[in-house]
Amino acid sequence: MHLTLCFLGETLLETLEASKQVMLEVASINKTFELAIDKLGVFPNFQQPQILWLGVARQFAALISLQRVLSQNLRKIGLKIEERAYAPHITLARLHSGANFYDKRQLGQILGAYALTKTANFSVNHFELFQSTLTPNGPLYKILYKADL
Repeated sequence: MHLTLCFLGETLLETLEASKQVMLEVASINKTFELAIDKLGVFPNFQQPQILWLGVARQFAALISLQRVLSQNLRKIGLKIEERAYAPHITLARLHSGANFYDKRQLGQILGAYALTKTANFSVNHFELFQSTLTPNGPLYKILYKADL
């Protein structure tokens, strides 16, 4: 599982090396921080769930700052980073596009009725650059770089 800070898309090898330098610079000006998971949700909605996710509690100023500074610096080296508002979440599962509509709808109804009763806290002490390869069985992830906070 992971929490995405920035999605880079298809990236040239030369740009990956510059990305590593950006990551190290951004990590050097940030400290370890705490986050909490406080909700369960789906995209796009509970009537047609496609992605099951866990949401980050609203006390996440350090995460937003890290994401903003990282995005700004990656744009400076020419990467196209999404401009939309950052919505931090941890993806738990993707529902197969060929899944039965009624099964997905029933799952959405069940999940919509479920509420997390406790938060789960964890420390963020690093971030990583992943390479993702899409396969018929789902994405495969490989860590390319790690930057410690």
